[in-house]
Amino acid sequence: MRRKFVVFTFITGFLLYNICLSQILTTAGIQVNVKGKVTDEITGKPVEVTLEIKNPKGEKFRIKTNSIDGTYQQILNSGEKYEITFLNFDILKKTEILQVVDSKIYGEQLVNFTVKKFTKGLPVFSFNAFEDGKASLNDSFREFVKTFEQILIFNRAPKFEIVVSSHDTYSESPKVEAPIKKKTKSSAKKQTKGLKTNPNPEPALIKNLVDSRIVSLNTMLESLNRFSLRISVKADYSLQPYVSGSVSISENPDLIINVSEINNIFE
Repeated sequence: MRRKFVVFTFITGFLLYNICLSQILTTAGIQVNVKGKVTDEITGKPVEVTLEIKNPKGEKFRIKTNSIDGTYQQILNSGEKYEITFLNFDILKKTEILQVVDSKIYGEQLVNFTVKKFTKGLPVFSFNAFEDGKASLNDSFREFVKTFEQILIFNRAPKFEIVVSSHDTYSESPKVEAPIKKKTKSSAKKQTKGLKTNPNPEPALIKNLVDSRIVSLNTMLESLNRFSLRISVKADYSLQPYVSGSVSISENPDLIINVSEINNIFE
């Protein structure tokens, strides 16, 4: 009788152990090695940045990318959703959602990210901010000003230069490199659709438009007066395509925001 009791106790204990182990594994979940690379969305170069990871319980921890190749890796729970916030003095702070794959076995997941790196002289934003041929700012840029305020609050290291032009309205006369063939009506419509409103402007027209736009912009920026030491405005009266360093902007924007200075405020 005693022997049967011992056997019964052993079997019961074994079953309970397996049930508990199963519950523990179910609670803990299968883990996935999430890895990838963080690069600058403007230049494509790898970026050194801190990743602040928040799990579904609201708990946070931080890891850093490799300073040479921008790679990272972190073990996370399968099927869970995490918030990833990218932080560094020279990085535009942003948050993305990472959904880890729902896996039944341990595995790997490749997730690459891009960030905007504040580098002196490079454009970080470009817009068609003004109404065509006018000095009035459009609603899209007005909305961006709210975003720009948050950028200034959470990114204290960079200073910005806003370049205003008339590139959306005027253009240089196109160079003719071959005899112009006779066009049909349909092809003529296609040709004129993309032309600027005045392809042969007088310099005074360009200057008047740009100066008027700067007045409108400065009025709009009055709400950001507390950041006045970190924002400057510059006029561009040329009709040349905007080029800065290795970055060329060919969409003919009328407003560019460059990083004029970047300092590590923690040094």
